[in-house]
Amino acid sequence: VEKRQEWLDCAVQGGEFLKKYGHDGDYNWYFSLDRSGRPLVEPYNIFSYTFATMAFGQLSLATGSQEYADIAKKTFEIILSKVDNPKGKWNKLHPGTRNLKNFALPMILCNLALEIEHLLDPGYLEQTMETCIHEVMDVFYRPELGGIIVENVDMDGNLVDCFEG
Repeated sequence: VEKRQEWLDCAVQGGEFLKKYGHDGDYNWYFSLDRSGRPLVEPYNIFSYTFATMAFGQLSLATGSQEYADIAKKTFEIILSKVDNPKGKWNKLHPGTRNLKNFALPMILCNLALEIEHLLDPGYLEQTMETCIHEVMDVFYRPELGGIIVENVDMDGNLVDCFEG
């Protein structure tokens, strides 16, 4: 796609709006905001963080802004700290029941790493990609089920007999 100044202006306007209103001050990214920037949904979803990281990573690439790069890197660090408990205090599952591993996280982390690869150490990027590929191909891909990728498995990688499984 060709470069257009109006597209960059729109991206910067969106980035500035998110920088001002999109998080709680500690880069915990809200899931949605109203038009004036008031949060509508708490920052319970790790995907809010991944989308913010992608946005600021790509905005740093388009503008050369170190501030946008720093926001992307800081948010990426927060994502990595949340991998074992993506919803944090907003996790609604009862402890000790149906502890499932979800396909969505390794999938989005793989995409995210590629979107911000200009901000990552090449060795770290390679390690992240290898980990994500392992998760997808060795944990969630099921050739015995006709080659489908399942969305959830138990913490040992086994199929689970429940709706989520």
